[in-house]
Amino acid sequence: MRERVAELVAASRRADNPAPAIGGQAAGDPLDVLALMFSRLDQRAGELAEYADRAHIAGQACEWSYDSLNHR
Repeated sequence: MRERVAELVAASRRADNPAPAIGGQAAGDPLDVLALMFSRLDQRAGELAEYADRAHIAGQACEWSYDSLNHR
C-alpha cells in the first residue's frame, strides 16, 4: 500500500506541479496528506509492535519464574 501511495504522489507531482512546493510539502494536497498519514501509521505500528514484544517477553519471564518456584 505504501508503494501505491508513493506512486500516486509521484504521478500527481509530475502531472500537476513538477516544481517542489515551498517549504517541502504541498499545503492541503490530499495525496501528500495520505502519504504522511501512512508514514505516521507505519511508525506507530512499529512502536506498538516493539511494546507488544517487550510485554510478551516479560510475561514469559514471569511465567518461567513462577513455574520454577512451584515445580521444585
